[in-house]
Amino acid sequence: MSPAVFQFLPSESFSASVRRIVGGLIDEASGILDGPEPISEETIHTSRKNFKKIRAIIRLARADAPPFYKRENGVFRNAGRMLSPLRDADAMLEALGLLETVDRDVPPEGIARLREVLFTARNDLRSRNHEHEAMAGNLVEILKDARSRLTDWPLSSDGEKVLARGVARAYRRGRRARRRAVKKPTDKRVHTWRKRAKDLWYQSRLLAMSYPDPLGLWEHDLDLLAKALGEFNDLAMLRRILLDDRNSVVRETGGGVDQQGGMQRSLNRRAAELLKEAKATAIRVYGAVEVAEEINSRSILPLRPGTPGARTV
Repeated sequence: MSPAVFQFLPSESFSASVRRIVGGLIDEASGILDGPEPISEETIHTSRKNFKKIRAIIRLARADAPPFYKRENGVFRNAGRMLSPLRDADAMLEALGLLETVDRDVPPEGIARLREVLFTARNDLRSRNHEHEAMAGNLVEILKDARSRLTDWPLSSDGEKVLARGVARAYRRGRRARRRAVKKPTDKRVHTWRKRAKDLWYQSRLLAMSYPDPLGLWEHDLDLLAKALGEFNDLAMLRRILLDDRNSVVRETGGGVDQQGGMQRSLNRRAAELLKEAKATAIRVYGAVEVAEEINSRSILPLRPGTPGARTV
């Protein structure tokens, strides 16, 4: 789906935009999951990304129908989780490669052994072709059912009100997650912050054409923020593998505990750098007092007729 399609269009009603975008995302994911080729990294990435986009839209549209939100959000959350193990294996290898590029002091033997463990785990996952085919078939049926319910989604006729509330909610949740993560940057809190940043990033892309200020202005910074926090999350998974007593990396590494300690220090250094980058970027999104005041008053979007950027929904 091209970037232009993943947007609320000024010429469409709110409900028409939601159904067009969500329907297109479902169809794209169904098409690649139901294809003749084995599940690839690109298939996983595109499908999971589409599910996240749909959930971001559902969060925008949830205001007047909590039962609908709980049901449909759960469907696409669980669909994404079915693909998570395959995605995580690739993401950790990519994160390890980035670490090797940016940290000259990373222990070569330690990183080689950790890469070997990750390759072994990923290849084991990919070798289960029959399981993947069955999973893809289940997902296609789940998406087919979700597509059939789309016309029954209880979408509000007051689109402007729903959008204003939805974006304000996403912004406040992001600010709250940021405060908690900065105060105590545990892996769980940073992961939650990343999810909230991704929500607002997807929503800013959806609405940038209709509301270029401030949503269009945030889009780039939210992308940078989500990427930094995403790499932090991948490094957190690597740290857990490294510290897992059942893992043989420490015992089999030539440098033993020293190598493991060196890898841990490298991972921690990079994680600290990423968190510093995220904090600096977040100031440009969450730190402006005037924007915070607009959010608190639920008036982030210029909704009054005649206001620059206003639109009919």
